[in-house]
Amino acid sequence: AYKTADFSYIYNFLGGGDYGAIYVSANSPYKTYADLVAASKTKAVKVSIPGMGSSAHLFAVYLRQKAGLNSTVIQYPAAQTLLSVTSGDVPCGTDTVSGLTGQQGIRVLAVASDSGRSPLLPDVPTTKELGFPGLEVPYRIGIVAPPGLPADIAKVLENAMAKAVADPVFQADMKKGGMGVEAQDAAIFKSSNVAILTALRGVVADVKKDMQQ
Repeated sequence: AYKTADFSYIYNFLGGGDYGAIYVSANSPYKTYADLVAASKTKAVKVSIPGMGSSAHLFAVYLRQKAGLNSTVIQYPAAQTLLSVTSGDVPCGTDTVSGLTGQQGIRVLAVASDSGRSPLLPDVPTTKELGFPGLEVPYRIGIVAPPGLPADIAKVLENAMAKAVADPVFQADMKKGGMGVEAQDAAIFKSSNVAILTALRGVVADVKKDMQQ
């Protein structure tokens, strides 16, 4: 009932270094992403995701389409997604870097970035490094308002957000919580979101197919 580009974009405040990521349990026989792909050639691997249509789901579809992973997705309630992997119910899962940072009992195999390694997981290779460019799935959090918000009101909100995000206390709290700050004003936030939406159109059919199954 709405179009992404029609919102009144205010400000993006989180997301620096935060992308989709694929992980296995710490005691998994799959030490690398290549190991997982090799296993999937014999039988499709099950991938645990925290929600249909989520960024984690989009990344799982990207891996299936463009990175050689023969897979099916299984949706778990968000709180149980990690447990489904660490308990051995499924061999791997996808989530965001921030959702996995600091978690025990897992090994992250790859981060969905074309822009370099995530400072939140600096030891984990990117999909581009592994030979799969064009799979970037950035995870960002920002504020939007309904379409047609008066420009003067939007500007007041944008300026307030810029001030809040620049606050050292806010930045320290986000770092402590494993979140990367990414400040984008309204114009950059909108163009960035529209670019992401355009890039993801190629996965829509597969996402819908997963939902139907």
